[in-house]
Amino acid sequence: MAAQSIGAHTAATSPDPAHILMQAVNSLERAKAMLLAQYPMYGFAQQNLEAAQKAVAALAAIDTGAVH
Repeated sequence: MAAQSIGAHTAATSPDPAHILMQAVNSLERAKAMLLAQYPMYGFAQQNLEAAQKAVAALAAIDTGAVH
């Protein structure tokens, strides 16, 4: 269990850009699928678009943090 707490602490202090990027991509894919469904689900698509926006903002924050 100690390894899990160390991994959780590391993840909390330094977010993995690849993981955040995949969150954004997956959210966009889900939004696309919901819009292209036989009966589009606009509310759920919007939620996924918002999740993708948050992930992109997190990536931007990491990027600007690395520059400074």
